[in-house]
This record gives sequence, C-alpha cells and structure tokens, in this order.
Amino acid sequence: MTSAPMDLPDSVDDALRTTLKDVLAQGATVKDAATGETFLELFAYRTGMRQPRKRILVNSARRLDLIGAVGRFVWMLRGDSSLSPITYYVPRAADYSPDGLRVPGSDYGARIRRPQPGVDQLVGAIERLRQDPISRQAATVVWNPLDAVRDPFDIPCAFGTLYHCRDGGVIGTTMMRSNKPSVMPINFFEFSMLAEIVAAELGLPLQRYVHFTGAVQVPERELEAAVAASQAEGESIEMAPMPVDPGPLAQAQALAGIEERIRTSRDRDDLADAMTAAQEQLHPYWYAFAVVLSLQWYLREDLAEEALRKADELPDYFAAAVRGSLKRRLDLR
Repeated sequence: MTSAPMDLPDSVDDALRTTLKDVLAQGATVKDAATGETFLELFAYRTGMRQPRKRILVNSARRLDLIGAVGRFVWMLRGDSSLSPITYYVPRAADYSPDGLRVPGSDYGARIRRPQPGVDQLVGAIERLRQDPISRQAATVVWNPLDAVRDPFDIPCAFGTLYHCRDGGVIGTTMMRSNKPSVMPINFFEFSMLAEIVAAELGLPLQRYVHFTGAVQVPERELEAAVAASQAEGESIEMAPMPVDPGPLAQAQALAGIEERIRTSRDRDDLADAMTAAQEQLHPYWYAFAVVLSLQWYLREDLAEEALRKADELPDYFAAAVRGSLKRRLDLR
C-alpha cells in the first residue's frame, strides 16, 4: 500500500534550516505575559526527513551533541524518569526537575515504556503492526490528562508517536505541542531512532520520519543564532541501517543495562569489564553506542586524550560528530 507523497526535507540539516527560515520569515512576534519573554512563533508546522537515517547534524552554527543525544536516547529506552542518569550526560536537565530527584514531564521514555506496571506502549505498537500491517492504531502517548491541570513545571513538549507500514517500510511520526528549533536535532535523533526500532522489529526499513508541532518558537535571545544557523549549510551524516537480527528491542535493553555499568564504573578496571560485557552482548551496531557512552566517563575523569583515542574505534558516522563534541566540550573547560 502506498501513501500520498510528502514534501519533506531530505535530512536533519535540511529540516533545521528550512524550519528556521520559515519561522524567521513567517513567524509572529509574541510576548509571554508571565515571563516577559518575546519570541517568534509559527503554528501547525510539519517537517521531517525523507532519509531518516541522515539524523546526525554537523553544522558550524548548530551541532548535535552526540554524546548527550545518545545518553538521552538510552535513558529513553530504559523508561527512566530519575534525574541523575540523564544529568550525567546532559547537566541542564536538572533545570526540569522540581525536587532534584526526577524529571516529571520530559521523561518521554518512562511515559512510553512504563506508564504503569506491565505496560510498554512501544511493544504494543510493534505488536499491533505485526498483527495488522496496515493498522492505524500503532501509537504511543506521552501526554497524559494530568498534564492539562497540574502545576506548569516541565510539561512535556511531545504528545506522542504514530507508526504506519506504508510504501514498503515504516513511516514514523512524532506529534509535539511545542518545539524550539534549537532542540529539534535532538528530537529528530531520538524519535527517529525509536521509529527505526519499530521498523527493524518488523523486518522493514524506516521509510520516512515526519515531525508535527503545534507551535515552533524561536526566543528573541536566540534570534541571532537562528539567523546564523539558517544560513550555514551543514552536513547530515547518515547512520548505517539498524540490524534486524538480533532483535533491536532486546539489544536496546541490553544496551541500557550496559550504560548503567559504564556510568557507575569506579575506575578503569570497572569500565573495561563493562565494555567487555558490551562486546559480548551487543551487535557491533549497538556496541558503537556503548563506546559513545564510555566517552563521557573519560571526560568526567579528565582523561580527554583517552576519550579522543577511544573515538577512533567508532564507525565513521559516529566518529566525526563525536570528535566535534569532544573538542567543543574540552574548549569549554
């Protein structure tokens, strides 16, 4: 079965630059009465990637922090809402915690994979499509009714995801209530990866990634950077296809367990044991994610040169982006 053609950007860099140009050209100026912040806003916006594996952004004006993105993706896979595992990779996540212990709204993985005991929406979506490949019911929900009435602290930006088997593969769709272009490269990475897990579990390619948002916002303080990013043509690095065997969900769970061992390693011996376990349990595709995660351990131990050497073990599609992340982080010290 084929779907109507979609006029989507080709890759993450195309999507980011097109989004910025559209908001800068068509956005309305809005002022938040509560915060006093002024921003440009564009409603009911659709973007995405015709080639969804071109998800790693290397742009002089707006790069993807690959180490942080992989850490966030694995946090999502584990279905975690605890704060410390994500601040290890993304310290600014602490700004979204009311108690220093958990993230109540941006914990997309916890909401998708553990909304209540025994319920995993991602598994449910995959099973729907196994039973009925043309189903329109394969979906996950991030938003919940309490978000409409609770204290407005860290209300999730994502509403949920949809998965359709069409055009010889899977079309993954993410629905956002609100999005900043500065965050889009991370959202594209994590949600297109999630969609590729669904596709690979079904033995299909990820055909397209579609990204809807109710409102795209560029804060006034980010306008200069937005203009620069809209004009700086970058590179969208294409990842290798996700293997269908061994099963990606089982590999994702194994990776989540390995991540905890890496993050909690006390010394080089502990880390070496964790990486040995990773090689034994993970397909080389997934082992590369473990190597990316290990770089954060080296950085936190002030072993920058070892981190740079370790990056040489990575496949080309990770290596270039990781070296950029490492050098940028070292320059900030």
